Amino acid sequence: MDPRHVHAELDRILRSPGFIHAGRMSRFLRCVVERALSGRGEEVKEYLIGVEVFDRKPDFDPRIDPIVRVEARRLRGKLEEFYERDGADAQVIIELPKGAYVPSFRLPGTFARSGETREKTSSVAVLPITNISGNPESDYLCDGITQQIIHALTKASGLRVVAWQTAARFTARETDATVVGRQLDVSYVLRGTLRTSNGRLRLLAQLIDTVSGEYVWSESYDRRIADIFDIEQEISAAIVRALQIQIGVCRRPTANPEVYGLYLKGRYHWNKRTDDGLRRAVEHFRAALALDPEFALGYAGLADAYILMADYSADSSSSVVGCARSAAKKALSIDPTLGEAETSLALITSVHDWEWEAAGAHYRRAMELNPSYVTAYHWYGLDYCALLGRFAEARRAAEIAIQLDPLTSIVRESTGHLYLLERNFVRAEEEYRELIAFDPTFYKAWSSLGRVMFFQGRYTEALELLLKARALAGNVPSLLGVLGQTYAQCGQPEKARPS
Repeated sequence: MDPRHVHAELDRILRSPGFIHAGRMSRFLRCVVERALSGRGEEVKEYLIGVEVFDRKPDFDPRIDPIVRVEARRLRGKLEEFYERDGADAQVIIELPKGAYVPSFRLPGTFARSGETREKTSSVAVLPITNISGNPESDYLCDGITQQIIHALTKASGLRVVAWQTAARFTARETDATVVGRQLDVSYVLRGTLRTSNGRLRLLAQLIDTVSGEYVWSESYDRRIADIFDIEQEISAAIVRALQIQIGVCRRPTANPEVYGLYLKGRYHWNKRTDDGLRRAVEHFRAALALDPEFALGYAGLADAYILMADYSADSSSSVVGCARSAAKKALSIDPTLGEAETSLALITSVHDWEWEAAGAHYRRAMELNPSYVTAYHWYGLDYCALLGRFAEARRAAEIAIQLDPLTSIVRESTGHLYLLERNFVRAEEEYRELIAFDPTFYKAWSSLGRVMFFQGRYTEALELLLKARALAGNVPSLLGVLGQTYAQCGQPEKARPS
């Protein structure tokens, strides 16, 4: 292979829309390609990439810090997207084989060596179940079943389960399982459809091998809507049997199916992350608890809703935090094994109480109870370690969260935020521009980039970005605060003052 052709292809990739604003990803690709072309491929190891590309210190330990593995998976996905779109007419194809960091180069129409095919692992993505009823009121059932199947599967030993928010970016009826397999690096995909009528539901679920495209397992369920929890357990158990993995028996969270249905509606609205959605979530969780005062999941959901309301609504922070604290403690008094409630209590204890030692204990307990709970790692890194100045530990936690949930914008935003706290504005800007390219509808990507501009004294640019964020999110209190500050710096005090 002529190195000049490979260099030309590398330059074309780095100028493409998917890479031009992805500074760190571009450095990663350039580093490994140039070493391979210069005959120094044996140098391309996790340690070298971590130090030279990701600015890790000489004591970097790849066994503890997964940054290179996480970013290598993202790089493979970006290269595949490039060749499916902008690079469809490529004369040379650059690939990063699974399980290696030395790139391979081939001509179109030829194949990678047999050792470079995607490795089979015990990993599954549960895609959102699609509502084909024609009735939007059944959407909460689809989301609820999806989330609870994921939750049940996380208890399976040896099974990696892609988190809800990442899986939710895909539409089950329209997404090819092999494409999902490549993008999420999973061996299996579960997808399904749901139809409801006259108090009954018909659910079709299918487990697909993402390498071969073959159906590993398929089943249909025709039941009363009241039997929803039994269906979730049956599907989870069937998947585990199909993959030959052992799973613990899940306890029924409530004996009342109406209570469970209200809980699912609450989680459906909670996931919207809007002021209206959070208020409706509270209503549903309270309705569930009115029917079953010992429903621990309902209290955990209520705590989560109040926690987010402290940021997303205009309600008094102290009042909603107090409600969140009471709900989280009540949930743990009923079921001490709820990682969700431990995580909520940890956030309250750190950010609002400043009782750091106690908060750390809550976070460690939460991650022990549920090692796959993304929010625990996310908040532990961003709202605990980083605030204590433990940036290396914060970054490791953030990267674990990204590894568990690689396509969720709020999780990816944490990487840029850590750079911002470290006053590394160049790297923070790179991260946020990459996030905007990835998800231009995510208001925090725009507002966070605005903050980066503000701290550098680039107030006009900051104002433009913050106004874009406000157009997407509305009057979020924290956003209004920084917007008022920026108006003042721009010499517009009349707009900075409350109307």
